Amino acid sequence: RHLSFTFQFSARLCEVTCSLFSARSPDSVLPQSSIERKSSARALSSSALSCFGMGFQLLTGMLLALSVKGDSDPNGHPKGPAVGIGVGNLPPDQIDSVMRVAHAAGIRLVDTAAASNNEHLIAATNKELSPPMAVETKVWYTHLGYNRTVISVEKSLKALQVDKINIVLIHWPRCNDDIPWMNCAEEEAALPDDVKVAGPAPHLAGPDDEKPWIGSWRALEDMKTQGKIGAIGVSNFDVHELRELVNLATTRPHMLQNSVWSFFFDQELINEARKHGIFYQAYSVMNAFLPQFHSERFPHQSQEWARVISALGAVTGFGSAIVKEGFKLMNERELLIAYLTAEGVGVIPKSSKSEHITANAKAAGALDTLPRHLRNHLGLLLEEWLRATHGQPPRNPHPDEGDL
Repeated sequence: RHLSFTFQFSARLCEVTCSLFSARSPDSVLPQSSIERKSSARALSSSALSCFGMGFQLLTGMLLALSVKGDSDPNGHPKGPAVGIGVGNLPPDQIDSVMRVAHAAGIRLVDTAAASNNEHLIAATNKELSPPMAVETKVWYTHLGYNRTVISVEKSLKALQVDKINIVLIHWPRCNDDIPWMNCAEEEAALPDDVKVAGPAPHLAGPDDEKPWIGSWRALEDMKTQGKIGAIGVSNFDVHELRELVNLATTRPHMLQNSVWSFFFDQELINEARKHGIFYQAYSVMNAFLPQFHSERFPHQSQEWARVISALGAVTGFGSAIVKEGFKLMNERELLIAYLTAEGVGVIPKSSKSEHITANAKAAGALDTLPRHLRNHLGLLLEEWLRATHGQPPRNPHPDEGDL
């Protein structure tokens, strides 16, 4: 089945990408310097190979696909859960139904955070699922520092009604008042007294003080050793913070969770994570890409996306396919998730719609056997579309924004 899928997708992609790159107007592409920067590594120019050469590479990729086992990462990237369900911003009365739909679709990871105050709701549903879903939660920036982090994890253990949490991440390396939605002093003042006396307010740490997240990391390491946590990691760390963490850590971080924008526009961070075998998980996947979230700001975006998906057509019998220009196409959500998971990136899209949750689960892994040069085309097109329709990537997007 996978080989048949690869053949259909690859053959059509070879045809349409040649015509696409040769026919596009100068106004619809990135500045040449941006494409030149990645062309040798990521793009197959229509002028670089003859039709015979392209067909030969396609055949080679298909033969290689025969040797790829279903439980392996064909790219050698760090392995982790391909797709989970995010419930951090869901209304409380939707969590039970969303988890049940996700579980039925084969999703086995639920992502939340201590700051979401819904771990007890996850526990109530999870105890009725067989097998129960793995839980990924996070320590909020108000609880940075060794003792405060211990309090946070112990509270999560109690709320989740487990002896061991599957994955715990440091949610942010710091609270920063320059980020509009962070309210450092107000959140500190609202903390219970037992947290306040457990350690100094992390947002007041000076340049000569140890960074509070370092104490948090040591706490996570110790609690992992004690058997209270399965895997530990960080979220929203930049490349400098990640390097610092790797240098001081006794236990290598298993996961780095950052915005999907970092995957496309911060190659230094991605390379650093992969260098150390750290699994990359992306949030804000849907609202970073789907046209309806930005149609007022970028009215030409829908046409740009239509061009991209038209160029990547001929995917048949897949989920909630749409029909455009005579070809069955994978829709935006499915195509993006399929691409990211093929690149070894985990995704945790948030959704309250049953049909979307099911389609997301089916999309994960759908392009895993697609030949590398064709997947490179897809990545380049997605990046071009992002630049053409969104401008510069947003800084510090809220991890709980958006719902589909």
